[in-house]
Amino acid sequence: MMVPTPGGRITKIEPQKKNPKRFSLFIDNEFAMGVNQELLLKFNLSEGVHLSQEQLEVIEREETFRQAKEVALRSLSRTPKSTREISRRLRDRGFEEQLIGEVVCELEKYGYLNDRDFARIYSEGCLRTNPLGPRLLSQKLFKKGLSRELIEQTVEETYRQHDEVTLAKRLLMKRREAYEGLDSRIARKRKADYLARRGFCWDAIREALDVKEDE
Repeated sequence: MMVPTPGGRITKIEPQKKNPKRFSLFIDNEFAMGVNQELLLKFNLSEGVHLSQEQLEVIEREETFRQAKEVALRSLSRTPKSTREISRRLRDRGFEEQLIGEVVCELEKYGYLNDRDFARIYSEGCLRTNPLGPRLLSQKLFKKGLSRELIEQTVEETYRQHDEVTLAKRLLMKRREAYEGLDSRIARKRKADYLARRGFCWDAIREALDVKEDE
């Protein structure tokens, strides 16, 4: 939450030690706020310039918006994220709801945030690293904060492109050593239980278990 800063004359602008692209702004010899270099240029800020309280509030709000946007972009640069995840990240950092909404809108406008693309990329990544069935994928997408409608569409499209039985068989092949030496009935039950926990439907499980392991 921004604290109102009385207007006055800029008496000093100095670079901050930890980040030379940020500057400390002093009004009437008192520290007022930290601002990015871009805002210094945008608002023509220099020593001797007089700023009203309204002008300072505009500058402070733009600086806060820039900071929130930077946090979001830095988070997105590490791994793709849903709109809900980015909103939660900004909320955890103490940004106000209205500002979060504005940041999200801008990121969506310029393509940095797109839940449909995120859902597709995330789903493909899940199947590539450790195959799973539709039920578990739906749960994972729900935890990412996606709408039920988008989840249903994504799951349908994903398993239209990736055969569920083939995925189940591939998963069992990766774990074949875990079942070696077991009684066939025990091995079959453990395989079925494992595939069920991985979200595969029973029809796909039965079909995957009814083929020889070397097929």
